[in-house]
Amino acid sequence: MAQQAPTVQIDNLLAQVKTLGTSLNARDRAKVQKSLLDALSHVETPYEQMLRLSGSLACIRFGADIGLFKVLVESQEPLTCSYLGEKLDASPKLLGRILRLLASVGLVKQTGLDTFTAEKITQELAAQALASGAHLLFDIHNRTYQALPDYLSEHKDKEVENMHDGIFQKAFGTDLSCYEYLAHSPKLQGYMQDAMKLNQAEGDWLSVLPLDDEVKQWQVSDPDRVLFVDIGGGMGHQCIRLRDKYPDVPGRVILQDMPITVERIPKPMPHGIEAMAYNFDEPQPIKNAKFYYTRNVLHGLPDSGCIAALKNVAAAMDSESVLVIDDLIVPDEGACTQACQMDFIMMASIAGKKRTKDQWYKLLDAAGFKISQILTYAWPLQDSLIIATPVSD
Repeated sequence: MAQQAPTVQIDNLLAQVKTLGTSLNARDRAKVQKSLLDALSHVETPYEQMLRLSGSLACIRFGADIGLFKVLVESQEPLTCSYLGEKLDASPKLLGRILRLLASVGLVKQTGLDTFTAEKITQELAAQALASGAHLLFDIHNRTYQALPDYLSEHKDKEVENMHDGIFQKAFGTDLSCYEYLAHSPKLQGYMQDAMKLNQAEGDWLSVLPLDDEVKQWQVSDPDRVLFVDIGGGMGHQCIRLRDKYPDVPGRVILQDMPITVERIPKPMPHGIEAMAYNFDEPQPIKNAKFYYTRNVLHGLPDSGCIAALKNVAAAMDSESVLVIDDLIVPDEGACTQACQMDFIMMASIAGKKRTKDQWYKLLDAAGFKISQILTYAWPLQDSLIIATPVSD
């Protein structure tokens, strides 16, 4: 008998679960639910699990703050609450309550009475990137979500597009934009930059970037000519990855971000990468680069802000330059939960949005660009490279 295709096997399993669900008693249903949650942990990334478990974020953040996950991960044996209490200078009874909740959602494992050990996800929670992600979700996004229903009820006749008078401002009692607010809070800014290290999707933009084809005819006779500008590139992770993959392609690689971010970058950067303070609303100082790249940045601007920023890029480009926008494309139908969650996070925190294909085409057309290719590299989020060039006058 031929082996069934994975999709057929999955469909058959789901059909069995649905059939069982109508006949099980409460005890057996609870057992099936626990088994399904355990299985889910094997088919989702730590970042996806973090989003799904946002209701447990208070305990996750507390655990990260006191170093609970690091202690569990570093131990080869399960640890008692008494030992953890002594190690972390915390109440064993309090830790027991926290750990029981974390175990109930699969973030740690209970092995006996008041005894716990690390799970796969615990390894990630012990790392700085996911711990910072927990802070970001709890300290900013959860707070804005609390203000979201009232704000939307008060402004239900219009889109959320004003980054100085939106849900974030209602939640935090400020007229500063989220970015300006973070600039005055180095700790929160640090959490955001660390969280950018998270691998939020499978797939790799470098696997679809047509760099080899694009640079064949691009001769670098001038050693100061720029190959790649990462606009809003945070700590430079994508610049480093580009140079790791293409160490011999000539041309400078430049990272641009806000001054407070650039100050945090360890220097010198590897591969001779240059860090430059830059704000999107300023004229682009790097002229005639081959690639102007921006990743998950335009989702933080309303259409009017995106158009102004993209026009600044267009003014710096020559006939050989290419704009590369790295962002997800929301399907018109059947969007996955994570894409919709990301859209709401953008709306609540920075009056931004994730865009559909039609919205991307209209936005770039308004900014004077023509899309030549859309190269999707990750599913189901549909993270894609949108390749565009300025429209000739």
